[in-house]
Amino acid sequence: MEILYHIGKSRFMVLDGGNEYIVSLTKNEVTLLDDISFESILRQGYWQYAENIDEDIKEACFSLIEEKGFKAFDTKELILDISNCDQIWKAREDKNHPCHTIVQYQYLEKPEKQFQHPEPWNGYIDRAEILFVGSNPSIDFDEIYPDDNWSDNDISDFHNNRFSVENDYYQKNKNKVKFWQCMRKIASWLLEKSLSDDSLDDSICSTEIVHCKSKKEKGVPEACQKCSDKWMIRILSCFKGTYIVVLGKTAEPRFKRIVSNNNEYFKYKKIIYAPHPSRWCYIGTDINIKNLIMNQIK
Repeated sequence: MEILYHIGKSRFMVLDGGNEYIVSLTKNEVTLLDDISFESILRQGYWQYAENIDEDIKEACFSLIEEKGFKAFDTKELILDISNCDQIWKAREDKNHPCHTIVQYQYLEKPEKQFQHPEPWNGYIDRAEILFVGSNPSIDFDEIYPDDNWSDNDISDFHNNRFSVENDYYQKNKNKVKFWQCMRKIASWLLEKSLSDDSLDDSICSTEIVHCKSKKEKGVPEACQKCSDKWMIRILSCFKGTYIVVLGKTAEPRFKRIVSNNNEYFKYKKIIYAPHPSRWCYIGTDINIKNLIMNQIK
């Protein structure tokens, strides 16, 4: 849980994964917000970023939320919310929807295949030390990947354990798939660990600006604002680590806008902008890339 906004005298907006609460310590009340209520509070303007909140106040807010019977947020809920995004069918039917192009991509390219669900993230986000942010997941139509036939538990397990030492597919291919290979290299530099260290895989998690799949970022420019506005802050609220590595020129400008609108959260994070793995070969050696990355955290 994190306190993001101080609203009025003794009221606070608390974010816990996908749940947003208004906590009133004087009235001993907790209100669960929906998106409309939250936007209404921001428009009224009687809020400010929560800075230097006393630990006793934080504890009082968190305790009151639990006392009132609200469950702590489970990351599984957010995985399933994103994987079963309520915009998919709307986007498919409405040609003016910003996600229309990227959702239609799968149906047009391989109509005989099951629609592969949006990708929430890969890895245990609440344990990871590094979160990688890309533009959108590339699609492999032959990959064994969550679709409408998968159970909720199987979907959650797939994404949480994508980089697990027990995931045979990942272990066999982590040094062959370019994106995974580059993520591991960056993680080894930041955490000062060997590439052969198995704990490296438990330290990383990856997510995207746009969660639907396509090839060559098809549909990403149109969908990026809608998708990132809907999900990114909720995803970030689950991440407790230090480093956020934004990969590529498509993801960078959108993520910078997210940072500028949420300064309080990012005050305690180290944000690194790195070339997309597909561009590394044009930049030079690994030493060039490493210097570019490490110079940003000095």
